[in-house]
Amino acid sequence: LWGTGVYSDDSSVCTAAIHAGVLTSAGGQAVVTIAAGQDAYPSSTQNGVSSSQWGSWGRSFTVAAAGTAATCSTNAQGLAGDPGTHHTVTCPASCSGSVWGTGAYSDDSSVCTAAIHAGVLAAGAAGSIVVTIAPGQEAYPASTQNGVASSQWGSWGRSFLVGPVGGSCSDTCATAGDGECDDGGPGALYDLCTLGSDCGDCGPR
Repeated sequence: LWGTGVYSDDSSVCTAAIHAGVLTSAGGQAVVTIAAGQDAYPSSTQNGVSSSQWGSWGRSFTVAAAGTAATCSTNAQGLAGDPGTHHTVTCPASCSGSVWGTGAYSDDSSVCTAAIHAGVLAAGAAGSIVVTIAPGQEAYPASTQNGVASSQWGSWGRSFLVGPVGGSCSDTCATAGDGECDDGGPGALYDLCTLGSDCGDCGPR
């Protein structure tokens, strides 16, 4: 396995999927997308898998989770991966599950209700959303948005963000011009543009 996020095309696709947090060792389905060659493939250790470093290679691929059908009670605790891992989730209409937080939600919150709260999904509509695993937060503030009241909570070890499928990131120009779609500045590990903190570097997903 060579690379992080984008892998050389001679890498094991299943091992790459575990490394990327798309699958666990239990297996499952993943979507593999062929991509252009990269000038460099950085090494890293993620989800118990170490990838190797390589230089220029002419063809590569990325891995993503196959769509997950959710119920109104589905939370992010069953969605694998380190922060930055994206999952496409299909929600039923008119969800009203429990939600803690605003913007970033504790991973025991209903992902579909969080999507309504965040304005990603209309209250009476079914549809697909992107759930992005995020680090734990020190506090999860309550608010009422789009007809959904979220609750307050203190420190919790894992969170998630919600965004539209194929959508663009909103941004507050925090790290504009670094060429990376994240809020951490140059060299940040994870694509976290759905936090809404990078201006100009976050295009359509």
